[in-house]
Amino acid sequence: RVLFRSKSLKRQGFCCAMTGDGVNDAPAIKEADIGIAMGVTGTEVAKGASDMILLDDHFNNIVTAVEKGRVIYSNIQKFVCYLISTSWVQIIVTLVCIAIGLPAPLYPLQILFIHLSKPALALTAEPGDSNIMDKKPRPTGRAVIHGSKLAAIVTHTVALTAAMFVTFVLGLYLSTGKVLLQDIVAKTDGLYVCDVYQIQGEWVRVRNTSCVIEGLNTARTMAFICVSFAELLRAFTIRSFQLPFYDRFFANRPMCAGVLVSLGLTLLLLFLPDAQYVFKLTNLNWHMWLIAVSGSLFTACFDETIKMKLRRRYRSSKNWQAVHEGFQLMLTEMKGLRIHMLELEKRLEHEKRQARKDRVKLV
Repeated sequence: RVLFRSKSLKRQGFCCAMTGDGVNDAPAIKEADIGIAMGVTGTEVAKGASDMILLDDHFNNIVTAVEKGRVIYSNIQKFVCYLISTSWVQIIVTLVCIAIGLPAPLYPLQILFIHLSKPALALTAEPGDSNIMDKKPRPTGRAVIHGSKLAAIVTHTVALTAAMFVTFVLGLYLSTGKVLLQDIVAKTDGLYVCDVYQIQGEWVRVRNTSCVIEGLNTARTMAFICVSFAELLRAFTIRSFQLPFYDRFFANRPMCAGVLVSLGLTLLLLFLPDAQYVFKLTNLNWHMWLIAVSGSLFTACFDETIKMKLRRRYRSSKNWQAVHEGFQLMLTEMKGLRIHMLELEKRLEHEKRQARKDRVKLV
C-alpha cells in the first residue's frame, strides 16, 4: 500500500519522500525520490535502500532539511537572475547606440570592471525569506527561471537599459552639445567644436582638439556610474523576489561587505587620478552626478515597485486560496455529515426490521 502511494505521488509530478525503519518499508524507500531511514531503530535493509539516514530519528530534522534545500534553491535562482539581468544591459545599450549612430557607451576595460566587481557570490549566503516554508512545493519538471523570476529579469533589464541609455545621451548632450557621432567628430577649420553646459545654466562653446575626447569620457563616466551603482543596488533588491529590500537588511553580512568593497573600488576609480587615466574616466559636476545616480535609483525603485505588485498579488491569491480551502473543507464536512446521516438511516431501518422480526416471534 505504501509502495502504491509512492508511485502515485511520482506519477502526479511530486517529489516524493518516504520514511521507514523495517524490512517491509525497503521497497517504498527505494521507489521514492528521497528514501529516509531511521538511524536508531532502522534495519540494515532499510538503511541500504535509503538515500538519507536520520541519525537521531527526529522527524523535525526532515522539515529543517526541506527548509535548507528551499533556501539553497532560492539562492541559486537569485544568483542566476542577478547575473542575467545585469549582464545583458551593456550589450543591448552598446548595440542600440551603434545601430542609431551614437558612440559606444563604455570602454571594454570599464565593462570588465563592472562585471568583476559584482557581489554576486554573496547571494549564496542569503538566509532565505521568512515565508519560504509557506510556499507550495514546486513541480519537479519546472525550470529554474520561470514565471515571476523571468519577469524580474526582463523588467530590470528594460529599466536599467533605459536608464543607462538616457544617462549616456544626456551626458553627450551636456558635454558636447550633440548626440550623433558624426556630428560630434565634425571639424570646423580643423578644430572640434563642443557646446558645454555649465553649472550656472549657460552654454559655452569650446574649440580645440581635445573637447570631443573629454566630452565622450564625461558621458561614458556618467553611464559607468549609472550602471555600477544600479548593479550594487540590484544586489539588495534581488535578495527577495517578493519582500522589500529593507526586510532583514543586515541578515546577509557577506552581501553588505561585498557591496561596500565594490562601492569603495568604484569610488577609487572615479576619484583617483591614475585610475581615471587607466579607465578613461573623468571628474563630473554635481548635476552630472545627480543625473547618473538618479538613473540608478530609478532602476531600484522600479524593481521595488514590481515586487510590491507581486506581494499584493500573492496576498490576494493567498486569501482566495484560504477561501477556497475553507469552502472545500465545508463541502467535505457536509459530505461526511451526509454519509453519517445515511448510515444512521440504515441503522434505524435495520433496527426497525429487527424489532418487527422480534414481534413476529413473540406472536
